[in-house]
Amino acid sequence: MLTVSETAARLNVTPQSFDIERARELYHRCKDELYGCYDIEFLNQAQSEDERLFYTTVADFFLQQRQTELVERGVF
Repeated sequence: MLTVSETAARLNVTPQSFDIERARELYHRCKDELYGCYDIEFLNQAQSEDERLFYTTVADFFLQQRQTELVERGVF
């Protein structure tokens, strides 16, 4: 797995210094806001295909986590 610096070098971008607390806050906000609760009406309000893809990707990530948890508990 590449480090952030290695990835940045390959993409020819300058790596940034990230604030883990801000990232953690963003993670929790995404989890609270996007956890399996989007519909076509919501997605139609996205201003771009990238924005729409972001919402669905993040929501799917949290749904997959929940599915894995339920499978491990024997629900499925």
